[in-house]
Amino acid sequence: MFKNTLVLAGFAMSVALSVPAHGETIDTFSFTDTGWSEYALGVGTLTPSPSTVLNGAFTGVVEPNGFIEQSDLTQFSVQFESPNFSPYSLLQQELTLFSYDTASGGGPSSLDFAGTPGGFTNVCIGAATSLDPNCAFFNQPYLPGTVGTVLLNLGDRDFVSSSAPQITLVSSTFTTPTPEPAPIFLGGIGLAVIAILARRRTPSRRCIRLRGTAGV
Repeated sequence: MFKNTLVLAGFAMSVALSVPAHGETIDTFSFTDTGWSEYALGVGTLTPSPSTVLNGAFTGVVEPNGFIEQSDLTQFSVQFESPNFSPYSLLQQELTLFSYDTASGGGPSSLDFAGTPGGFTNVCIGAATSLDPNCAFFNQPYLPGTVGTVLLNLGDRDFVSSSAPQITLVSSTFTTPTPEPAPIFLGGIGLAVIAILARRRTPSRRCIRLRGTAGV
């Protein structure tokens, strides 16, 4: 029985110590979109606005499938600037949707996000223009090819973009794996069990002496 117990304790310890520690890939991207036009609601006319620009950046932990989702973000910010309008900023805590596929090689079409800076302005890029209810033009359909919207709620004029943003990988780092506490704890228990069982199995010197003199 002792032998079986010892084998099981040793097996449990080896399993615990063999569990690998996991590192994480953390990527930082910047992006720019300059394909904006003013859009007259109810009229459907577009007026190109070449001086209008949307700049942003985000940092996040890359999941095993290559995606960075909203819960993976550690930093996010967007700045929207256009002549005759005050600049608008969108921060991480104002996001309502975010997703980016790093495995697509930085494909701009995979960047989707939506948010409400200040609680009244809506900024939407990618598939979010259709997936997030805050991106709707007051129930009016988008023009074909629309992949970005900025609703400033300033009357009947807003901004739309027909071009995906240009995305640049700024940095990519892999965190050094650290031993996980659970395997270390289990391994310590395994060693303690082996030590206790071995001590109980070994007879004391007194017992050996008594056994040696029992027949005298």
